[in-house]
Amino acid sequence: MVKIGLLSGITIITLIAVTNMSFPSNAINLHEQACMSLANQMIENMEESNFDTEKFAKINDLLFSRMTNEQCTDTEGWKKIVSYSPED
Repeated sequence: MVKIGLLSGITIITLIAVTNMSFPSNAINLHEQACMSLANQMIENMEESNFDTEKFAKINDLLFSRMTNEQCTDTEGWKKIVSYSPED
């Protein structure tokens, strides 16, 4: 599952870089979409780990690092992760 998420993240970031060179005005929207995609993958992993925090931390370590490295901390995707609760 982590490999799929990592591969998806790399693909999305590559798409953003290529699009940013061609259409700079779309870069912000694509960045937001990439961050939301990473957030959704993290939430899916959390649900699959049955909210076991230790499993969740191991599964999402790479995705969390990608979110911080890709400067997602000021996006809707980041807000979705930090405000997520199992009741959602």
